[in-house]
Amino acid sequence: MSPHLNRPLRTEADVARGYVESPAATRFAVNTNSADGYVVAFRTFGDLIQNVVVTGLNAPLVFADAASERVVPAARTTAHRLNYRFELLPGTQPGSYPWPLEISLRAF
Repeated sequence: MSPHLNRPLRTEADVARGYVESPAATRFAVNTNSADGYVVAFRTFGDLIQNVVVTGLNAPLVFADAASERVVPAARTTAHRLNYRFELLPGTQPGSYPWPLEISLRAF
C-alpha cells in the first residue's frame, strides 16, 4: 500500500468550501485466490473530520463514524487508486495537519 505521505493542507479556500480533496492518495494492489474477496477497513483519528468520502473501490463509501469497512468482491488481481474527500467540521482552521486516516486490508 502506498499512502499519501504529504500532510493535507487546509487552506482558507478549503475551510470556506468545507472539504479537502486528495485524489489518488492511496494506491495498492491485491493478489488473492480467495473466493470471498477481501475487506478494506478505514479508521479516522483527530477532531477535524465530519465525514469521509472514499472512491476507487467497487462503490463509493461515505462514513462519519471513526471506522468503516468495505467488502471488495473476489478477483485474482485488483489494483486500486483511492480518492478522498474529507469534509471538515465547522470551526476548522487553515493549516497543515497529519494524515487523518488509517487503512488496512484483510481476507474476508
